[in-house]
Amino acid sequence: MSNLPGPQFPLAFLERPVERMYFFVSPQGTVGIFVTIFTFDGKVSVSISSDSTLLDAEEARAISGKLFAEELHVLRQLYVDSRKAD
Repeated sequence: MSNLPGPQFPLAFLERPVERMYFFVSPQGTVGIFVTIFTFDGKVSVSISSDSTLLDAEEARAISGKLFAEELHVLRQLYVDSRKAD
């Protein structure tokens, strides 16, 4: 798992506002699933990538939904609470 704080202000690309930003890391070697958390302009994005020889896209979605749903809810609430404190 990796977390990377991003810019906390709006950005533009080719004179168009950037609404969301994600980054992905391809699993390498013995890493089968990689989760990234990225903040940008008051939003949190979570990306999950997996080795396709271990999990196909459908399996990865099912597993990530089951395993990460509660954790993502907690992370989101912590983030929302921290923004209220600002």
